[in-house]
Amino acid sequence: MDFLIAETFWSRADSVTKVLVNLSILGAAAAALVKLKVLNILAHRYTSELVCQHHPLPDGQIVFEADYVVRNSGDRPINLATVTLQLCAATREGVLLMPDRTQVLAERVCAVSDHDKRGLFRIEAGERSIFTLRCQLPHLDAVVFVLCQIAWPSKRSPAPYVGMYVAEVNSIGKGEVGAFMRS
Repeated sequence: MDFLIAETFWSRADSVTKVLVNLSILGAAAAALVKLKVLNILAHRYTSELVCQHHPLPDGQIVFEADYVVRNSGDRPINLATVTLQLCAATREGVLLMPDRTQVLAERVCAVSDHDKRGLFRIEAGERSIFTLRCQLPHLDAVVFVLCQIAWPSKRSPAPYVGMYVAEVNSIGKGEVGAFMRS
């Protein structure tokens, strides 16, 4: 008789613990999903920076160089479709300096379809890619803007990185002081 009582107790306890184990597994899965969504762990994370310089040539022309660095700071690889770099003149709106998108001095569009640059468009975790705009200009305004736009293969593009470059007055080209702003 004690044997039957013990057997029914353990069979009931087993069925109760199975339910509790299943509920705890479901709860842990729901908590993991919320954590991944809240902490945005599955998102692409990157940082970018822009480094510019210019060099006057003996004939008075200017070589301008802009290096746009995209660094993967996440845990997943980043795949880019295109990277566009534009060198634009500056304009003033009141006291504010803005890029004049109607006066593009130079533009470079790097695409994943460029066979010699294919490796730049897949950035593994912890790695970086550098996209460069190099151009030769007859003169360089004292203030210019560099617009850097990345595009994902199947997502909307993030806001562009807008960098401002201020040249030294004595090295603008042909001994001139470039037009500081256009109004």
